[in-house]
Amino acid sequence: MKEILNGLNSVLYSQLECVAGLLELARQEAVALQDNDIHELSTVCGGMSEAAANLTELEEARLEIHGELTRRLDLPEEATLRAVLDRLTEGGVMYSGEIYQTADSLSSAYRSLMEQNRINKMLVRQSISYVRAFFEFLGPERKLTYAEGGVLRKGAGFSSIVDRTV
Repeated sequence: MKEILNGLNSVLYSQLECVAGLLELARQEAVALQDNDIHELSTVCGGMSEAAANLTELEEARLEIHGELTRRLDLPEEATLRAVLDRLTEGGVMYSGEIYQTADSLSSAYRSLMEQNRINKMLVRQSISYVRAFFEFLGPERKLTYAEGGVLRKGAGFSSIVDRTV
């Protein structure tokens, strides 16, 4: 049992490192989005893809270990990690409290990653909105002009996109 628990802790720790790497890449993505740095964004997205594939492999390994533990402890397959660890404690099996700590850290890292992804999604939407507005401005059918202060407004009867009034 100790060997299985050591394996579980090792996989959880590897997942934590992977999620921490993804979080750093997500922060770099935010900077690239804010700076409109397409080359950096492309590089970061490539790194994120590799890290996500690695995380998928680690999750498969964790699920295999989790399945083995639930079978040995006669728990339902969908039992949480906390339920598995609680059952081990009830049965008198000693395990490192490090598993709890690593699992809690992993959960916190996932929450941070989800928050950063939410921010990045907002930045992408903002960029898309800007591009749409710019295309509308450039489209001759819209007759948009710049008003005083650089604000876009619909031109009233102008034949071009430039407001030529002085």
